Parts: sequence; C-alpha cells; structure tokens
Amino acid sequence: MALRDPLFYAVRGSRVVIGPDLRQISRIDWIDDRFDPTGLLISMGYEWLRAAIGPSTPIAGVCSLRPGTYLSIDRGGVSRAAPPAIEPVSGWSGDLTSAMAEAEALMTRIVRQRMVGGRYTCLLSGGLDSSTLAWLIANNLRPDEQLHFLTSAAGAPGQIDEFNDAAIVAAHLGVPHVPVIAGPSAGPYRPGPDHFRGRNGPSLSLRHYLYDDFAATSRALGAPLLFDGLFGEMTFTNTLPLRGETAGIRNALKHLRTYLSEPTIVGADALFHVNLARHWLARLPPDIEEARRRKPRAHRLPSRRELWGASPAITKANRAIPQFELGRVRQVMPFRDQRLTALFASFPANMLYPEVGARTPAREFLKGKLPDAIRLRGKGPGIAPDYFERLKAEAGAARERIPLFRRAGADEWIDLEVLDRGLARNGAGISAFGEAARTQLTALAGEFFVWWRGIS
Repeated sequence: MALRDPLFYAVRGSRVVIGPDLRQISRIDWIDDRFDPTGLLISMGYEWLRAAIGPSTPIAGVCSLRPGTYLSIDRGGVSRAAPPAIEPVSGWSGDLTSAMAEAEALMTRIVRQRMVGGRYTCLLSGGLDSSTLAWLIANNLRPDEQLHFLTSAAGAPGQIDEFNDAAIVAAHLGVPHVPVIAGPSAGPYRPGPDHFRGRNGPSLSLRHYLYDDFAATSRALGAPLLFDGLFGEMTFTNTLPLRGETAGIRNALKHLRTYLSEPTIVGADALFHVNLARHWLARLPPDIEEARRRKPRAHRLPSRRELWGASPAITKANRAIPQFELGRVRQVMPFRDQRLTALFASFPANMLYPEVGARTPAREFLKGKLPDAIRLRGKGPGIAPDYFERLKAEAGAARERIPLFRRAGADEWIDLEVLDRGLARNGAGISAFGEAARTQLTALAGEFFVWWRGIS
C-alpha cells in the first residue's frame, strides 16, 4: 500500500520492481525505457485528464500507485483498490461557532500527527490560509520542539511582499520569523536536478525556484518538515458563493474578462499545460482522445437548502499528493487531509458561505486567536514578489537552451518553435499571465528531457 508517497511498479512474468524513483526503475535492464506517449503527455496535462487515464507513467510498462491505494501482485495478476471514501455526516444542527470548534479539534489532530522530529518550519504570508495553519502549529508546539516561520520577501526596491503582515502573526505567536529572498541564480525556466527527481516527470510548478529556497532555509535550520497552507481555500477560506442568479452572472463576467484579455486555448491544446508538438495535437493517443470525449461536467454548487457539495476544486484537492519531497525536506499540506474535507461537507452551505468572498469559516475560527488586522485582511499580492520580473529577465537565457532541448529529443513532444516565440514575448514583457505561464511550463518540459537524457 502507498501510505503517503507515490510509488511505481512494473511486472514482467515473475519479475517485479517497486520503488519511488521512476528514473532509476527505467534503468533496470528488463524495463523498456522508451517513453509511453499516453503517460508522458498526460503528465503535462490538466489534473482531470491525469485522473481519467489512471496509473500510466511516462515510461512504457511502468505504472503508478497513488497514495492511499492498495496493490496486490500474485499469480493471478495485478489488482489495485482504493480505500473507502470518508463520508460526511449529515444532519449538522450546531451553529458556526460550534462548527469551528469541531474543525479546530480535527485540525489539531491532523497537524499533531504530522509533527514528527521536533523541528519544523511553516510558510507564512499573513493571509488567512497560512495564518490559520501557523496558529494551529504554534498552539500545539511542545516545549522541546522548535518552529520557524518562513516568508517570501522582496529582493529589490518597488517589489511588494507580505512580510509585514506575516511579521504581525509571528510576533503575536512568539515564533522566530525568517525572510526568504529567492537568490539571483534561481530560475523559473530551469530547476535543479532534484526537482525532476522528486516530480518523477515534467514539472508543472511555476514557482519551483522559491520552494527550492524555502527547502534550503529549512535544511539550514535543521527542520526536515516544511508546513504549507495550500488547499486551505477548499475549506476554511473558501470564497465560493451559494448557487444563485447573482453568482452566475458574476462568474460569467469573470470568464468573459479572461476571454477578452488572454489568448484563448481551444481544441486539443486545451487539454495540456504546455505547447505540445503539432503532430500529437493532430492525432492524440486513443486513451487521451477517449478521455477528452468523456470530460466530466463541472459540478454545480448546492442550493441554500442543501449540504455543501463537492466542487471540481475539491475533487482535485482530494486526488492531489498530500506531501512532496523538496530535496531533503518534506513539504506537508495538512489542509489536504480528506477528514477535513468530509467534516466541512457536513456543515450547511448557507452557514459556512453566506456571501461571496466572505471567507467566513477562517474569520470565525481566528476570532480571538490573531489580531483583526490579520483576521479581516483581504487577498495579498502573492507568494512570489518578483515572478514576472524573473520571467522577463531570464527568457533570453531560456531561448539559448532550445538547441539543447532539440538535442535531447524534446521536439518529438513539445513545439520548440512556439516555445521560442513565447520566450521572446516573455522577454519583451508583453505576455498575459496564462500565456507566460504556458511558455514557462513548456520550457520546463524541455529541461526535463535534458535532465532525463543526462545532457549537460
């Protein structure tokens, strides 16, 4: 059973291999180390596509075993089974205060179960997600344990960061606070080799360079666990309104603004985060084409008389890997715990989310725990103050590596001409966010092939 981390396995007759490193498995002499088109392409696709295809990996004949999944290999063959889902308990009759007390008790158990080793770091922006998690960890810290808060800080004049808000939380909780400034060598287009080894495939991480620095800071502090408030928006800080005419109009206007401001990705291109080679878009592997035809419809939000149901974002969060290895540091995401999702699914929607963007659960939870300047604050500027500046400044260096991508065979899978044009636009600073990010992820795919082939 894969309890926490993804595993990979292959079976050939009486021979079986199981391990966490896809590249090492591919080096075994009886493993066919050719790329599997379906597995490789979906590793660069959207999450729903990866989920629809199943256990395929970029390597032919090697399958993945997701966390929490059981695998049985015997003379009868291979069978997989997922553990039973945690069902929400219906009929909640308490008020919001009692609901948050229940949530606090559960999150205390979830966090404490992950606090192993005695030395921890926690990402802190001063936003509601990270501040909620920071309070939970600090409030459950034992006398012999150590905790440091890490905050992404601006490295140049004029950049806007969240360090001051985070400092308010750190001072209130009495926890040491460390600014983390991404170094000048950190590149959004070119991660280090440990990154691909941990991802076991192409990277879909836009701000990997910053997480590398978070991990390095954690190692320097002697902390092998890095807590991260990702996925808090699925429960405590959800901003989704209840279903209704007003919400529908707002959502339609939001999509219209996006449509008018950014190039629209249509057709097979819309299945992937990167710009694939044209021949793959013209003729997708059969499994991907079938998944495309059967793409699930978006879940509707519940009415005021219904319990809060699952949105596509919740479904995605439940399938996400709950922890990552960042070098020798483990990134832990307690909000990802399915027990928390099930608990919040038990609460009436009109109690949790009475108005658009209110983030009522977190603000109720933090009442009396943190200053109102934090509890009532709005959305901050984001975790990476210089993200766009780096995309612009380093686009030229990324373009110079395109011949290396071609040498590694990347042009079989990604469109290097489109990548070159995209990097030119990024370098000129004229790309909209979606276009810039797609170009970045395509460049990261090129770097994956270079790493995989061992080319320097």
